[in-house]
Amino acid sequence: MQGRSPFLIIALLQIQVISDTKQNCHIFLMTQKTKLLEYKKGRSDRDYLIKKNVG
Repeated sequence: MQGRSPFLIIALLQIQVISDTKQNCHIFLMTQKTKLLEYKKGRSDRDYLIKKNVG
């Protein structure tokens, strides 16, 4: 029993790390999507202003 417990602890830690990584990855993807949308919006606004000034 004593010999097996370190492996059990390591396994539990690995499971915890995997779930944390998945959550962080999801948060990262959501922020990247938001950044991309903001970037696209900002770029279209800038293009509109340039066209308005040129035209």
